[in-house]
Amino acid sequence: MKRSETEKRLIPEHQVATAIQVAGGHPNVIWYHESRIHNNLLWQTMEYCGGQNLQDIVEQAPNHRISSLESLHYIRQIARGLEFLHSLSIAHLGISLDNVFVDADMHCKLLGFKYSRESTCNCEQFVGNPVYLAPEVLALKTYHPMKADVWALGILLCILLTGCSPIALDSRWTQILELYGCRKPVEVWISANAADVDEDVIEVLKLMLQVDPASRPSVAEVLRVLPMR
Repeated sequence: MKRSETEKRLIPEHQVATAIQVAGGHPNVIWYHESRIHNNLLWQTMEYCGGQNLQDIVEQAPNHRISSLESLHYIRQIARGLEFLHSLSIAHLGISLDNVFVDADMHCKLLGFKYSRESTCNCEQFVGNPVYLAPEVLALKTYHPMKADVWALGILLCILLTGCSPIALDSRWTQILELYGCRKPVEVWISANAADVDEDVIEVLKLMLQVDPASRPSVAEVLRVLPMR
């Protein structure tokens, strides 16, 4: 039977849910009790998580900034969930504050898989929240989705620590294209906006925000160098 365009759009999210079920799940990835496509609609039953997303937490924080200690607590859990997805050959491609749920015990759950893709091959699709998109994605280049996920993770950490992103929405194209192939402006921005952040945390942030994707670490490598607190 030929699939409708609606069904095609729903397949990635359904396939991710199924892959998570088959793999037995992960503490830092939302669990799906059921996922199916019926009558051009995606029907999913997820685990209940009481709490709020990271966007809410940042908005409620003083000056919209989270301490290095708390930020590392969140980012380590998100990275573990992302590492699990990558081990299943799944790239998230939608990492953002909105797509991380935090329960009352500060346990993180990664969710929101509508942009997810197979991570074993390069992508050309322009998908995701523009604030978190890697330079190679915004420059409309073919990109490796796992490396794009690591950039997005770096942007998320940057927002937790500083309350803002290096890339402004209103001028993202100009900024990103100027940054592409040149790492220095990212370092300058970090130095100016994260001067009070611990140096070892800044070094990890700079690693994740390597403009050249070939120099960007894997999420497993990020986990190995994240400072312990």
